[in-house]
Amino acid sequence: MVKLLLFILMHDLILACGQTTIKKSLNTLGGMSIASPLGILHFLKTCLRDAKIWLGLGLNTVSLFIWLVILSFADLSQAYPLDSMQYIIIAIFAKNYLKEEVNVMRWTGIFLIVIGVTIVGLK
Repeated sequence: MVKLLLFILMHDLILACGQTTIKKSLNTLGGMSIASPLGILHFLKTCLRDAKIWLGLGLNTVSLFIWLVILSFADLSQAYPLDSMQYIIIAIFAKNYLKEEVNVMRWTGIFLIVIGVTIVGLK
């Protein structure tokens, strides 16, 4: 169980770094115009040229390979609920790195989800 938790934590930390890097970059690029297909294409081209987006995608890819390792030795029905730790990690990163407001109601919801899925995931 310790091995599983360590791999899950590593997966979640790397995934949170990837998602936060992508979001930080998108915040600087501005929003996507969905009013026209050309607006969507322009946004996609802008994203493809951004090094931080690629860094985030690379981190997400690393986390995917760690997830594959996890699934090679753990039951999906146990690993997936434990993976809900990423909700807490993402909220911490969003608050501290992206300066997002994470209010009490959001924290309460995150912890209720984590408690529920952890109960389901424990044997």
